[in-house]
Amino acid sequence: MKTCDNTSVGIVITDHQGRCLMFDRATFPPGTAPAAGHIDDHGTAEDAARAEVEEELGLTVTGLTHVTGGWRDNPCRRLPGARSTGHRHEWTVYLATVTGDLTPSAHETKNVRWIAPDALQELADRTVAYARGHITTPSSRPRPASSRCGCSGSPTSPRSTSAPTTCSGWTSSPDDRSTPS
Repeated sequence: MKTCDNTSVGIVITDHQGRCLMFDRATFPPGTAPAAGHIDDHGTAEDAARAEVEEELGLTVTGLTHVTGGWRDNPCRRLPGARSTGHRHEWTVYLATVTGDLTPSAHETKNVRWIAPDALQELADRTVAYARGHITTPSSRPRPASSRCGCSGSPTSPRSTSAPTTCSGWTSSPDDRSTPS
């Protein structure tokens, strides 16, 4: 098993309507996320961001704008790294412009879709509720895409022209009616 390098990148891709290109993770940890990954041997954070978008979504990054960064606790399937106790990662988050045909990796992604800002807030609220122990199941089983984000479930036009949007979290299962406080 690999050891965590404690450095990760997150890459937000938005469309002209301000929706984020998101997917359900096919590997641990569960949840809905934008393209992301460890920096590892990619070199710089920018190199890793470009590589992760290509690996996970099949798109080519044409531009990166730094949005935020910092140390965050988050689950990791790797062994704990030397730079931190537990599973803390130093994150660098970018807003990306991309080109190419969307060809998601079946190994890393499921249910790739555009999600509107209000639905992203719902996902973020669920993440906080889960982290605080208010809900117990971080289910990645999605509701139909059209009811959550207003899209058809068929992502198109991945080029980004809008402002950065923060997106991350877990979706609820139909039987989990818990709400954050």
